[in-house]
Amino acid sequence: MVWFSLLLLLAGNSWAQDEELRRTLVSTKIFGAFLAADEAIEEKTGPDGALHLVVVHRGDPQILRTVTARLAELDSVRGIKVVVTEMLLVKLSSYQGPPIAGIFVAERLPTLRPVIALSARYRALIFSPFAEDLSRGAHGGMYVSDRLLPEVSDSALRNAGIQLKQFFLGIAKHVR
Repeated sequence: MVWFSLLLLLAGNSWAQDEELRRTLVSTKIFGAFLAADEAIEEKTGPDGALHLVVVHRGDPQILRTVTARLAELDSVRGIKVVVTEMLLVKLSSYQGPPIAGIFVAERLPTLRPVIALSARYRALIFSPFAEDLSRGAHGGMYVSDRLLPEVSDSALRNAGIQLKQFFLGIAKHVR
């Protein structure tokens, strides 16, 4: 009986992790739409003319490999080349690279403060597939109902001075 209970516990945990990874991977597509909806995206290119995206994580190699590979498929946004970089949460404050256009939160993080600080330096969009992050300062995410919709935090966007296209805002679910 103890072995069976342990097996159920492990299987449930594995299922939850798989579900979270699936949600994260699906949201990479919505992240591309968010970037395309940024009215100032052309102004967020680096010296090389590319949009630089950061995948922030805590260090899970499976999530990191999978998310980075999926975002690498996004080779351009509105005709602008995309470059994807991975960064550990603890190293964000020391970032010295080119300007960042967007930050993708690949894992649940204990805090978004360093992410928000980095975003503020470049007016970069913060996207998180984790619903609770919109109340913690992320600009956008994914809402799941009978269909997948972008979800935006109006207050986080306003505080960051980021404006999204009206069409995109019209189809998004809004968190105030």
